[in-house]
Order: sequence, then C-alpha cells, then structure tokens
Amino acid sequence: MFKKAKRLDPATNFTILQHAFVLTGDIVSENDIRIEGQINGKVTTTGRIVIGENAQINGDLTAKEIFIHGNVKGQVIALSELVLKNTSKFQGSIFTKLITVENGASLDGRLNTFSEDISDPEEIITMINTQEELKPKKAAVETKPINEGAESVVSAETAVMVW
Repeated sequence: MFKKAKRLDPATNFTILQHAFVLTGDIVSENDIRIEGQINGKVTTTGRIVIGENAQINGDLTAKEIFIHGNVKGQVIALSELVLKNTSKFQGSIFTKLITVENGASLDGRLNTFSEDISDPEEIITMINTQEELKPKKAAVETKPINEGAESVVSAETAVMVW
C-alpha cells in the first residue's frame, strides 16, 4: 500500500532560496544552494553556492565552488573555485584555490589563494588564524580580456597570497 521513501542524494539535489526570502541566521547543508534573496549570516555547504544577481549576502560563504552574481559582504572560502560574475559586487576577504573575475565585477578586499588541495574548510580557517606566521610567496597576476577590445584591470591594492 505504501511505498518505501527514497533517500535523497545530495549530489542531485539543490536548495533555492527565492527573491522574497530573508534570513537572519546560519545555513548548513550538503546540497548545492542557490540564493536569490537576502541572508544575514553564514552559509556553508559541501557542494556549490550560487548567489543570484539580486541577492544580498551579509556574512560568510563556505563551499567547494562559489559563483557570485549579486552582492556579498563578508568572508568567502571556496575550496576549489570562486567565480565573480560581471554583475557581482564583493567586499571582504577571499580564500580560494582558483578565482575568475569577469570584466565588470567589483572586488574590494583581500584575495588569498592556496596552491595545495584542501578539502576541509577548517584547514583554511587555521591558516587564516595563523596568517602572521605564514610567509606568503609572490604570485604572478595575469589578466586577459574576455573579449577583443575589452580591458582588464587589477588594482594595485589587491593582495595576492599563495601558501
């Protein structure tokens, strides 16, 4: 009469927080998360976070991959990749292995990259807390225009650290 409930696989599921959604507090998930509303707090997942174009985030983001189209103010830890899309406005600190900044994106803050594979965000947090003891290596910064005739600009105030 009743069928056994299927267990949801986090790899095939995602959570969408719509435009009118406003949350003050923290979110912890194993699913991918797409945020179109406003979050005042931390968002942590083992998967991917996508911040929509009209979203407002005041807090920290931690995920394997993070794609920002909207406004984020806080600390971002992207274990694999961070993409700042052309409509994004970011203010805060970034810790990531790989970053892509599209032409038109706004970045105001500190960029820290790491070259080793790190799967646990706690390792990054430990690095952050002991930053004074680390001796960063100089990193080469190369910018390439996305389109012919487009300009790419890297601010002289951008700090790049490689551990």
